[in-house]
Amino acid sequence: MNTRSQPHHFNGCRFDPRDGSLSTADGGRVVTLRPQAARLLDYLLDQPGEIISRDRLIAAIWEDGRIVDFEAGLAALLREVRSALDDVGAGSDLVETIPRRGYRFRGQIEEAQRRQAPRGEKRAWLLAGLAVLALIVIVLIWLLPAPAPDERVRTGTLAIIPFELYGRPAEDDRRVELLLADTLLGQLWQADLDAMVLIGRATLRPYQEREDVAAAVAEDLGVQLLIEGTVVADEVDQWQVTARMLEMPAGRVLWSSSLSWEAQPKLPVSDTVDYLIADLVARWPEIQAELD
Repeated sequence: MNTRSQPHHFNGCRFDPRDGSLSTADGGRVVTLRPQAARLLDYLLDQPGEIISRDRLIAAIWEDGRIVDFEAGLAALLREVRSALDDVGAGSDLVETIPRRGYRFRGQIEEAQRRQAPRGEKRAWLLAGLAVLALIVIVLIWLLPAPAPDERVRTGTLAIIPFELYGRPAEDDRRVELLLADTLLGQLWQADLDAMVLIGRATLRPYQEREDVAAAVAEDLGVQLLIEGTVVADEVDQWQVTARMLEMPAGRVLWSSSLSWEAQPKLPVSDTVDYLIADLVARWPEIQAELD
């Protein structure tokens, strides 16, 4: 358990990172966080009001790097911390998601805690030295020529959720809605579009039964772009496929493409994905310009 910090007092609550206990100020209600969730809350409380990126949080929580899926792990820890804050009456909204930037603790740190922070002479000299060093760096940056701009500007993290299937023939048991999404993800990875970061379906699996899956993955995983779609099959072997790219969390449509197949007992998944990928790749520079 984390032993580097003293207890935090905020919004009528007390959190001790040394044992992960979160309680009301009078100790009436107590919740004990797991070690990684305790590190997350401790890190946020150490920097109240500051927007902290996902990468900084991941580095602070998993210092030894022993985790396979950071995105899913961080999302689960955020849910645990918010639930614990609710349990002690502080409110889950104290941990705020800032789209495309990170997270921020928006509670009120009690002044008594601020006054107890070490402010000795050595710390004052250290801060003064850092300030001088920062000033020197700023001057050097101002004097040096500006570097050439990076042509690969990060546009955003993208997830693909299973397509909605309507009128599925009883004999078709291939789960085309999942197969279509997985094939599209694989082809997008091979296309290697500039500034696009892809999230795999394993990370999205906990959300697949939720009705608010789009909003949930945007909130928990920091997804900025999301592809969804529909597959409509009728009784005469006709298929209508529509795919859309949305900007999250607003849900603005950035790209949409449709195609139809006739006299096809089974949906030709590979040909469908080839068509969608070709259309998306052709439109990608326009989408980037619109996002910028």
